[in-house]
Amino acid sequence: MTRLENPAAKPGIIQVIRVTNFLKRKLGITFEDAEGEIPPDKVAEAEKCIKDCAGHAAEKMGEFIELVIQDWNKMRDMDLGDERTRIAQNIYINAHEIHDLAGLCGHDLCAYFGERLRDYIGQTDLSVNAQRVISQALVDAIQVVHMKEIKEIDDPSATELKAMVQKAIDKYG
Repeated sequence: MTRLENPAAKPGIIQVIRVTNFLKRKLGITFEDAEGEIPPDKVAEAEKCIKDCAGHAAEKMGEFIELVIQDWNKMRDMDLGDERTRIAQNIYINAHEIHDLAGLCGHDLCAYFGERLRDYIGQTDLSVNAQRVISQALVDAIQVVHMKEIKEIDDPSATELKAMVQKAIDKYG
Protein backbone atom coordinates (compact mmCIF):
# COMPACT_ATOMS: atom_id res chain seq x y z
CA MET A 1 0.00 0.00 0.00
CA THR A 2 1.44 3.38 -0.91
CA ARG A 3 1.20 6.65 1.01
CA LEU A 4 -1.27 7.87 -1.58
CA GLU A 5 -3.55 4.91 -0.84
CA ASN A 6 -3.15 5.29 2.92
CA PRO A 7 -2.34 8.90 3.87
CA ALA A 8 -2.10 7.93 7.56
CA ALA A 9 0.90 5.68 6.86
CA LYS A 10 4.12 7.02 8.29
CA PRO A 11 7.23 7.24 6.11
CA GLY A 12 9.73 4.44 6.73
CA ILE A 13 7.11 2.15 8.29
CA ILE A 14 6.44 -1.05 6.32
CA GLN A 15 2.94 -2.38 6.50
CA VAL A 16 2.45 -6.09 5.71
CA ILE A 17 -0.82 -6.99 4.07
CA ARG A 18 -1.81 -10.67 3.88
CA VAL A 19 -3.46 -11.47 0.58
CA THR A 20 -5.90 -14.34 0.48
CA ASN A 21 -4.63 -17.30 -1.50
CA PHE A 22 -7.76 -18.28 -3.43
CA LEU A 23 -6.18 -21.41 -4.90
CA LYS A 24 -5.54 -22.78 -1.42
CA ARG A 25 -9.09 -21.92 -0.44
CA LYS A 26 -10.44 -23.84 -3.46
CA LEU A 27 -8.38 -26.86 -2.44
CA GLY A 28 -9.70 -26.62 1.10
CA ILE A 29 -6.39 -25.53 2.59
CA THR A 30 -6.31 -22.80 5.20
CA PHE A 31 -3.37 -21.03 6.82
CA GLU A 32 -3.88 -23.23 9.88
CA ASP A 33 -3.22 -26.39 7.82
CA ALA A 34 0.49 -26.54 8.61
CA GLU A 35 0.91 -29.92 6.93
CA GLY A 36 -0.59 -28.72 3.64
CA GLU A 37 -2.79 -31.77 3.40
CA ILE A 38 -5.26 -32.00 0.54
CA PRO A 39 -8.69 -33.21 1.67
CA PRO A 40 -9.47 -36.81 0.60
CA ASP A 41 -12.62 -35.76 -1.26
CA LYS A 42 -10.55 -33.42 -3.45
CA VAL A 43 -8.05 -36.22 -4.14
CA ALA A 44 -10.90 -38.55 -5.12
CA GLU A 45 -12.37 -35.85 -7.37
CA ALA A 46 -8.99 -35.38 -9.10
CA GLU A 47 -8.53 -39.14 -9.56
CA LYS A 48 -11.99 -39.41 -11.12
CA CYS A 49 -11.13 -36.57 -13.50
CA ILE A 50 -7.90 -38.31 -14.53
CA LYS A 51 -9.73 -41.62 -15.03
CA ASP A 52 -12.34 -39.88 -17.22
CA CYS A 53 -9.55 -38.21 -19.20
CA ALA A 54 -7.80 -41.56 -19.72
CA GLY A 55 -10.92 -42.92 -21.40
CA HIS A 56 -10.66 -40.29 -24.12
CA ALA A 57 -6.87 -40.07 -24.22
CA ALA A 58 -6.33 -42.01 -27.44
CA GLU A 59 -8.89 -39.89 -29.29
CA LYS A 60 -7.50 -36.61 -27.94
CA MET A 61 -3.91 -37.66 -28.66
CA GLY A 62 -5.02 -38.48 -32.21
CA GLU A 63 -6.25 -34.90 -32.58
CA PHE A 64 -2.92 -33.49 -31.40
CA ILE A 65 -0.99 -35.91 -33.62
CA GLU A 66 -3.05 -34.85 -36.62
CA LEU A 67 -2.26 -31.20 -35.87
CA VAL A 68 1.46 -32.02 -35.65
CA ILE A 69 1.34 -33.88 -38.98
CA GLN A 70 -0.55 -31.07 -40.72
CA ASP A 71 1.83 -28.42 -39.41
CA TRP A 72 4.89 -30.54 -40.18
CA ASN A 73 3.73 -31.06 -43.77
CA LYS A 74 3.29 -27.28 -44.15
CA MET A 75 6.57 -26.37 -42.48
CA ARG A 76 8.93 -29.11 -43.65
CA ASP A 77 10.09 -27.43 -46.87
CA MET A 78 9.46 -23.78 -45.92
CA ASP A 79 12.24 -21.24 -45.89
CA LEU A 80 13.14 -19.64 -42.58
CA GLY A 81 10.79 -16.81 -41.63
CA ASP A 82 8.05 -15.68 -39.30
CA GLU A 83 5.42 -18.09 -40.65
CA ARG A 84 7.79 -21.04 -40.28
CA THR A 85 8.66 -19.96 -36.73
CA ARG A 86 4.96 -19.75 -35.87
CA ILE A 87 4.27 -23.22 -37.26
CA ALA A 88 7.30 -24.66 -35.43
CA GLN A 89 5.91 -23.16 -32.22
CA ASN A 90 2.58 -24.90 -32.90
CA ILE A 91 4.36 -28.22 -33.41
CA TYR A 92 6.29 -27.67 -30.19
CA ILE A 93 3.09 -26.95 -28.24
CA ASN A 94 1.18 -29.90 -29.72
CA ALA A 95 4.11 -32.28 -29.14
CA HIS A 96 4.13 -31.05 -25.54
CA GLU A 97 0.40 -31.77 -25.29
CA ILE A 98 0.98 -35.27 -26.67
CA HIS A 99 3.73 -35.84 -24.12
CA ASP A 100 1.63 -34.62 -21.20
CA LEU A 101 -1.61 -36.37 -22.12
CA ALA A 102 0.10 -39.63 -23.04
CA GLY A 103 2.16 -39.62 -19.85
CA LEU A 104 -0.87 -38.89 -17.71
CA CYS A 105 -2.91 -41.71 -19.25
CA GLY A 106 -0.33 -44.50 -19.41
CA HIS A 107 0.73 -44.21 -23.05
CA ASP A 108 4.41 -44.14 -22.13
CA LEU A 109 5.87 -44.70 -25.59
CA CYS A 110 3.81 -41.92 -27.16
CA ALA A 111 4.87 -39.66 -24.27
CA TYR A 112 8.51 -40.59 -24.95
CA PHE A 113 8.37 -39.68 -28.64
CA GLY A 114 6.23 -36.59 -27.96
CA GLU A 115 8.91 -35.33 -25.59
CA ARG A 116 11.71 -36.11 -28.05
CA LEU A 117 9.91 -34.25 -30.86
CA ARG A 118 9.11 -31.29 -28.61
CA ASP A 119 12.71 -30.99 -27.45
CA TYR A 120 14.16 -31.42 -30.94
CA ILE A 121 11.85 -28.84 -32.48
CA GLY A 122 12.69 -26.46 -29.64
CA GLN A 123 16.46 -26.91 -30.05
CA THR A 124 16.88 -26.64 -33.82
CA ASP A 125 15.79 -24.30 -36.57
CA LEU A 126 15.44 -27.23 -39.00
CA SER A 127 17.33 -25.36 -41.70
CA VAL A 128 19.52 -28.37 -42.46
CA ASN A 129 18.07 -31.32 -44.37
CA ALA A 130 19.45 -33.78 -41.77
CA GLN A 131 17.43 -32.04 -39.05
CA ARG A 132 14.31 -32.49 -41.16
CA VAL A 133 15.00 -36.22 -41.51
CA ILE A 134 15.25 -36.60 -37.73
CA SER A 135 12.07 -34.60 -37.18
CA GLN A 136 10.25 -36.69 -39.80
CA ALA A 137 11.42 -39.88 -38.05
CA LEU A 138 10.01 -38.61 -34.75
CA VAL A 139 6.69 -37.58 -36.34
CA ASP A 140 6.45 -40.98 -38.05
CA ALA A 141 7.23 -42.77 -34.78
CA ILE A 142 4.46 -40.93 -32.94
CA GLN A 143 2.04 -41.78 -35.72
CA VAL A 144 2.98 -45.50 -35.71
CA VAL A 145 2.78 -45.75 -31.92
CA HIS A 146 -0.67 -44.22 -31.94
CA MET A 147 -1.99 -46.30 -34.85
CA LYS A 148 -0.61 -49.58 -33.46
CA GLU A 149 -1.67 -48.62 -29.91
CA ILE A 150 1.74 -49.46 -28.44
CA LYS A 151 1.65 -48.12 -24.89
CA GLU A 152 4.56 -49.69 -23.04
CA ILE A 153 8.04 -48.29 -23.51
CA ASP A 154 9.59 -51.76 -23.01
CA ASP A 155 7.38 -53.53 -25.58
CA PRO A 156 9.49 -55.34 -28.25
CA SER A 157 7.89 -53.17 -30.97
CA ALA A 158 8.75 -50.09 -28.93
CA THR A 159 12.36 -51.14 -28.57
CA GLU A 160 12.61 -51.67 -32.32
CA LEU A 161 10.97 -48.33 -33.09
CA LYS A 162 13.22 -46.46 -30.65
CA ALA A 163 16.26 -48.12 -32.23
CA MET A 164 15.14 -47.05 -35.72
CA VAL A 165 14.69 -43.42 -34.61
CA GLN A 166 18.04 -43.54 -32.82
CA LYS A 167 19.64 -44.82 -36.02
CA ALA A 168 18.30 -41.76 -37.88
CA ILE A 169 19.61 -39.49 -35.12
CA ASP A 170 23.03 -41.17 -35.18
CA LYS A 171 23.25 -41.00 -38.96
CA TYR A 172 21.94 -37.45 -39.46
CA GLY A 173 22.49 -35.87 -36.07
